[in-house]
Amino acid sequence: MYSILIADDEKLIRDDLCSLLALQEEWELDLVTAASGMEARAVFEKRKIDIIITDIDMPCMSGLELYDIVRERWPHCKVIFLTGYADFDYVYKVQKHARYVLKAEDDEIILEALRESVAELENDLLLEQFTDQYAEQKNQSVMHRRTFFSKICSEDTTVSPD
Repeated sequence: MYSILIADDEKLIRDDLCSLLALQEEWELDLVTAASGMEARAVFEKRKIDIIITDIDMPCMSGLELYDIVRERWPHCKVIFLTGYADFDYVYKVQKHARYVLKAEDDEIILEALRESVAELENDLLLEQFTDQYAEQKNQSVMHRRTFFSKICSEDTTVSPD
């Protein structure tokens, strides 16, 4: 299950995105909405969010300000900016950690950004699991070496005369 927060000050956009995402059967999605950046911040301070779809231009706290807070608090959270502005100065700031989709684009573009974000989350999870497994195997190897050397050192190595 993936927890998705949709933050947009336009109710119609929030509702349309919820309807679109609710129809996606390939993922089990837990959808939460927020009408502002401040409301979105309050949501992700109470619960883990996997993906945030946020407008850039919102009152009180912009999507970019929200992005900075998310990067600090939940660095593995994926962010998709959904905006009505084709100002690509935003893209430069977020290009390594987020996606940028124009509101006027087809639903398929939004879904593709979501697919990419889900794939990244799954890759992050696999990497974390492999890292944990490697650390466990390394610890076991160290313990086996210690046991081996302990046995060698504790054996009686004196030679008895014939």
